[in-house]
Amino acid sequence: MNSKEESQDGVWEKKKLAAALKDAMASGLVPDLVLEGAVVWRMRHVLLIAQLRKAVGAREPLYWLIAGEYSATDVVPFRVATSAKEAAKHFALKWQLGVAQLLNQPDRQVNGQWIHKKARELEQQAEGLYELAENQALWLDPASEER
Repeated sequence: MNSKEESQDGVWEKKKLAAALKDAMASGLVPDLVLEGAVVWRMRHVLLIAQLRKAVGAREPLYWLIAGEYSATDVVPFRVATSAKEAAKHFALKWQLGVAQLLNQPDRQVNGQWIHKKARELEQQAEGLYELAENQALWLDPASEER
């Protein structure tokens, strides 16, 4: 990888992380704390998984964050996974369970066509994410940028 590609990757990573953190805070996925993120795994220009922590004070990670070009932005407590790979599996399962619960709601408004379309999209994202998590080659060297 040349320095131009590395620079482009870094710009994408920073922009995606900043936008995802802003979205997560605005939507209430994380409390209104001053947080900073550190990307711990990424698939170039497609998906990233980051650890979120307070910007000041305690430095232990508080949350896992996932975001990407074709992925939902979501956050879970850090304690649910010990690695980015485990966090990816947790997100996939969380999304699959959420879709099942949503589609089993008896409310007609919930079962509208738009909701079904969005639920199918999230279900596909969950299945794709789980497949990524099961692909050992993507997780062998977390520092590798050849993904």
